Amino acid sequence: MEAKFLTNGDAAISIQVGDRISLEVSKRVRSLLRALEAEPIEGVEELLPTYCSLMIHYEPGTIRYDALVEQCRRRVEALPDTAEEGAEEEMVCEIPVLYGGVCGEDLQEVAGYHQMSVQQVIDAHTAKDNYTYMLGAAPGMAYLGAENGLHMPRRQTSRTQVEQGAVIIWENQTIIMPITYPTGWQVIGKTPVEVFDMGEPDPFLMKAGQWVRFRSIDRAEYEDIAAKVRAGAYQCRFYRKEAAK
Repeated sequence: MEAKFLTNGDAAISIQVGDRISLEVSKRVRSLLRALEAEPIEGVEELLPTYCSLMIHYEPGTIRYDALVEQCRRRVEALPDTAEEGAEEEMVCEIPVLYGGVCGEDLQEVAGYHQMSVQQVIDAHTAKDNYTYMLGAAPGMAYLGAENGLHMPRRQTSRTQVEQGAVIIWENQTIIMPITYPTGWQVIGKTPVEVFDMGEPDPFLMKAGQWVRFRSIDRAEYEDIAAKVRAGAYQCRFYRKEAAK
C-alpha cells in the first residue's frame, strides 16, 4: 500500500493513502487503523480516520517524529494491497426520518433542482445504504455517502441555527446534525434519534466504516420515537448488511 506521511503541527502526523473520496480509499484508511490498534505504538495518543488519511496524535516526549514515521511505515508496508472489511463495515444502523414540512424545509427545493417529486426524493434517499466515511466538524457528526443521485450545491444563504437531528444534504453526502449548529446546506428532514449523547458511555451512535439506512416515518411515529428517546427506552435497529430489511 502506497502512503504519504504529512506533518500536522508538532504532535501529529497524517498518513495519506489516497486522494479521493471513495470506498476503496476509506477501506485502506480503516485497514491501517486496525493494524495500529492491534499493535499499539508507545506514545501514540489518538487515531483519527478521515476520508483519505489517518491522523495520529502522539506525545513527542515519548516517541520522536522520525521513530513514529518509521514504525508506521513498516505497518503500512505490511498491509495487503486489497483492504479487508472490518466488523463495522458489516453492520447497518437504521435511522428513522420525518421528511419535509417544518422538519425538512428545503425538501421541495431539492425536488425542484432534480426535477423530481418530493416522494421521489424521499424514495431515492431511503433506497440505499450510506457509508460513514468519517466523523468531524462537531461531536458525532458523521459524513455519509451513497450513490443516490441527490447531489446539491450549497445554499446562497447559510442558517445560523439548524436543530439537532436535522438531516441535511451536503453536496453528494448526508449529515445528521448531532447538535444545534449552523449550516449552509439543504435540510430535508429530521430524526428523533440522538446521534450524540454525552450521557452514554459511548456517546457516538455512528462509527467510521459503518453503514446507515434511512427509513421514512410519519409525524405520529416521529412523536412516539421522540418520547421513547426522552425516556431512554429507544434503541436504533442494527442489522448485518447482507440481511434483508
